[in-house]
Amino acid sequence: MQIAAICVPQQMLRKMRFSVAGLVFLCSSQIGALVVFPDSSEVKHGMVTTEHPGEAEGSRQPNMSDLLLKLVEMENRLTAAENQAKDVQKENEVLIDQLKYMEARLRISEVQVETMNAKAGTKVAFSVGLGGTGYYGPFNTDVTLVYPIVLTNFGNAYNPATGIFTAPVGGVYHFTVYHHSGPNRRSDSMLYKNHDQIAFISALNKDGSYNGSNGVILQLEKGDVVYVRLMADSWLWDHVNNVPHHGSKGWCHFNGILLFPE
Repeated sequence: MQIAAICVPQQMLRKMRFSVAGLVFLCSSQIGALVVFPDSSEVKHGMVTTEHPGEAEGSRQPNMSDLLLKLVEMENRLTAAENQAKDVQKENEVLIDQLKYMEARLRISEVQVETMNAKAGTKVAFSVGLGGTGYYGPFNTDVTLVYPIVLTNFGNAYNPATGIFTAPVGGVYHFTVYHHSGPNRRSDSMLYKNHDQIAFISALNKDGSYNGSNGVILQLEKGDVVYVRLMADSWLWDHVNNVPHHGSKGWCHFNGILLFPE
């Protein structure tokens, strides 16, 4: 957007106004100086004239009253021009403020679009297993479960060294936990979001082994963490069979996927 420039600088208008004022003063002085009283004038038919003997018709002084009126009119026009210039300057200042406001909104919108595009291109999904063969636990306190077998980890948001998932972007996520307990063993665990308990997973069957599972959909902010803790005095049982075409990656898994970013 281009802002219209003031046609006549105010500094020039002030100089012109001072000049007009000087001319008005000078003309006023000249009018007084040109008045000739009757004792030094010729009286023709009862009228006082300022014409001196031998003075030609073409050498008469101009009508100073008319000149004074024209100068006053010029000053009034200059005053109007000054006022118009001030109005234009105020309008320009308003337009400049509006332009700055629109530029700021445009920058904010561009950042928002870039952020949305970045989030839309973010792919987050993981599936990890506990691994091993046999029992895991029990412990005399709650422990965070570390699932070292990584089946998928799009976005690398799951840390296989700590067992903790960290949300790379804000959005809505789906998490599931599947655990297996051995015969006559209690298996209790808890899914956490940051420090909050979210979902309980329990498996207990006195007559044999049993599976426990749970799933939740969570709204996360960027940097929120999700993990699973095995509760005190609980067991897990897992078994990984690597036989080609007939093996399995275990019985205990922790999974998560980004449904959509926000």
